[in-house]
Amino acid sequence: NQDLLDLFDTVAQVDTAEIKFDSTGRPSGSAVVKFGNEESAEAAIEKLNGYTYGGRELNITFAKLP
Repeated sequence: NQDLLDLFDTVAQVDTAEIKFDSTGRPSGSAVVKFGNEESAEAAIEKLNGYTYGGRELNITFAKLP
């Protein structure tokens, strides 16, 4: 989680970053990164969508919390 937080923190202030794991304890291939504001999230998407991280290309989408 810290590596993911560090990556997104290079673009904008990150509140939290959490890699999701499957039932076997292996990374599921998805994560949730929370930003303090919408502008920070949009900047991260613009700069890091398509970026290769851990051998995988990031496909970043924007989701608002309820």
